[in-house]
Amino acid sequence: MGKLLFLTGIGRSGTTLLQQMLHAHSQIDFKPETHFFKSYIVPLLLGRDGDSKKYKLSASADSYLQRLQLEESSELIGLDGSKRSLLKGFEDVLCNTQVMFGADKDTEYVRYFPHLKKAYPDSYVINIIRDPRDVVLSRKKTPWGNKRSTTFHAAEYVHYFKKNRIEGPNLFGDRYIEVQFENLIEYPEFEIKRVLEKLGLEFESNVLNYSHNTNSLIAEDEKEWKGNADKPIVKGNSNKWEAELDKRVVGLIESEIGSQMTELGYKLSGIKKSTLKSLEFKTVLAAFAFKSKKEQLNE
Repeated sequence: MGKLLFLTGIGRSGTTLLQQMLHAHSQIDFKPETHFFKSYIVPLLLGRDGDSKKYKLSASADSYLQRLQLEESSELIGLDGSKRSLLKGFEDVLCNTQVMFGADKDTEYVRYFPHLKKAYPDSYVINIIRDPRDVVLSRKKTPWGNKRSTTFHAAEYVHYFKKNRIEGPNLFGDRYIEVQFENLIEYPEFEIKRVLEKLGLEFESNVLNYSHNTNSLIAEDEKEWKGNADKPIVKGNSNKWEAELDKRVVGLIESEIGSQMTELGYKLSGIKKSTLKSLEFKTVLAAFAFKSKKEQLNE
């Protein structure tokens, strides 16, 4: 059986682009995004009892599972709902082809590094990072993100950015791979070779020609805001925040993670944080901290 690879990043960081590129490699097979781990496995890891009848009803009505091939969705729906069954069944579906890596992409994995480690201790995790200011701006423009304030999106980014950069290396060691979106679009061959080397794979030119791959993983209902990931890389697709993002929010982000951003090569604006926005920012940060604590695994 192949190895497991999980790809994540805070939404709008370039996860779909990197997924499309890696999926074009002959030894990496991604499945369409189903949120199966978050929806069905995490609750059991948190101690909730499995209920076979309830699970089958929920899984049968789950539109995300319908993105899979019929035999794959049927295999998952047919599981008995126990933790052992779901863990093994999900792994079997991901690794059901004769390639080195069976892979899954989900931005929700940023919440669940410890849970992935407990469930699949030998798995690999790729976390893609993008300038948080561009991420916040991009999220605000999506159909699902425009209902939230830019301050909310900034606080969510800061919380999981801090959490992941500690947990990733500590939990997965050499199996944790960090990618920067800006490096990927400016130097795609160099960056993808670096990732493949860490996975123990040889470079293949197909990964740079991913847009020619007819086996797209983007669902129809996602194409409105993910369509560019099916197209060739657009270099220079960065720093849009300078002209469009609320400067008060820029100051909040930089006040929280400015030193880490500098380490990653992002140039700071020097804008001071806004007292007016600080209360909302701190409130949302506290809410995400509470959420993470609530989802924390019992030792």
